Amino acid sequence: MTHFAVSFLLFFFFTTLVHLLLLPQGYMAFSSSSFSSPSYLHDDKYPAATTSNTNTNPDDDAYLVTNNNNKNLKCPTITNDNYKIMTRRSLFTATTRNISPLLFVTAMTLTNQPEPCLAKAKGAAEYDFEFYMRNLIQGNNPREGNIQATLPPPLPPPRVLKSAEQILNNELTGDCIALKTLSSQISSTKNNNISVEDIAERIKNLRTKVAPAFATRARWREESMTDEYYFDLSCYALYRIAADLLSSDYKGRDEWVQTLGKEIYNEMFSTAASSGIEGGTILKLTDTIPILLNILNEFQSNYFITSYRLGDKNDDIRTGSNIFDEYDDEDFDSGLPVNCLVSLVRPITLTSSLQIVGEKSRFIPEFIGTTIAAMWRKELGLKCKVEYETYFVDEEYRPNPKDYFPTEQLLQFTIRKSV
Repeated sequence: MTHFAVSFLLFFFFTTLVHLLLLPQGYMAFSSSSFSSPSYLHDDKYPAATTSNTNTNPDDDAYLVTNNNNKNLKCPTITNDNYKIMTRRSLFTATTRNISPLLFVTAMTLTNQPEPCLAKAKGAAEYDFEFYMRNLIQGNNPREGNIQATLPPPLPPPRVLKSAEQILNNELTGDCIALKTLSSQISSTKNNNISVEDIAERIKNLRTKVAPAFATRARWREESMTDEYYFDLSCYALYRIAADLLSSDYKGRDEWVQTLGKEIYNEMFSTAASSGIEGGTILKLTDTIPILLNILNEFQSNYFITSYRLGDKNDDIRTGSNIFDEYDDEDFDSGLPVNCLVSLVRPITLTSSLQIVGEKSRFIPEFIGTTIAAMWRKELGLKCKVEYETYFVDEEYRPNPKDYFPTEQLLQFTIRKSV
């Protein structure tokens, strides 16, 4: 029992006792101003108490309580015609007998009161229960329910990109890395000498066709590859045409993506390796950390992303420049796989990638992950095998389970020595 409960009981008891001792004559015995009267004095069988001044025994110092039926009264009584005389002792006995259960319940209630605390956040089970109940009340659809998805939040103004034309230029010529490598890949796998001009014409036709719908979500300011959203639109058309030209040739698609990353790394980040490590010889994973940081910083400074994070956000130790340690070097040398997580916030191909994923395809525009993979293959030697998966994350909780507006792209790398 808490100190508060004990103090409350003592205060209530002594207040009642003092009130009874000082109660003047002629005052109604069970007055609402002092404490509540027992229930049996307020039902139909026992009318409400009234006072009388017929007390003739000052030595007894009794109070007169009107009651025409005194045989069921549960306290000592003195009968005087139609009046029932209760002494102070009788009144106190009746009072304590009826308020004791009340005090016990009050004490138990006070004892079991929880400590004050801050509002607790809802858990996943509570949110699921809320969703199921809402669907049950409003009419549950067996698959998704009848709640409609809300409109996505507006996108910020497009960024002005730097160095984007090295990957895909305005004229869509063979000078850009994307078309040069795609044309070469098609020629080597399909034995079809399709020209860069033919690929560019297909890309332009598709881009013109889908531009109105694309602009409703990501409106560009100018038709230039330096405009984030126009570049995103062009990348959508590029990868859809590449998927058609390399249809069912998944090995050819993978080879093109690897070649694309290799060329981006060689042409756009030629200084990354030389400025990232002294000596130029790389034998361990930990030696590639400075190069990895230089690549990500360069992409960020060219506005390909707004920010990035190395490692799991819940791991404060293995992040940033500590993404790899000596144990990872040992695992890599022994042939065990080593994982690395890279988070990209608002990459420039986010809208086109989500659109293609919505079209049930995983062949999405992505330039940063393939560049990082190419770096590890080159710097760690031909025996290094690098694979990675792409995920999209909506970091903000939304009550409607149909609302999904990701702004973050996760790259989950697996690095190992090839056998």
